[in-house]
Amino acid sequence: MKAKLPRGEFKPWLQTQCEVVETTANVYMRVARLYGDNEAMLDNVQATGLLILSKTKTPAVVRDTVEAIVAKGGYVTRERARATHPRP
Repeated sequence: MKAKLPRGEFKPWLQTQCEVVETTANVYMRVARLYGDNEAMLDNVQATGLLILSKTKTPAVVRDTVEAIVAKGGYVTRERARATHPRP
């Protein structure tokens, strides 16, 4: 919807048409950009795990690891997504 509206109209549209605040909508949009076309990721990664993966500070190795788990048919919880983060 953001792309369809004139510049500056998305926030007012959110306030009148949706039950989410702008920051939450931005998170949802990041998840959609990353995985919107990947049903396996959307079906097999807990929603809070998707939020972790969508953060810009999340290392690519974490995303790659989770994607590999899902490609093998695994389910990834938030805790499992966090556990894939390499520790120094």
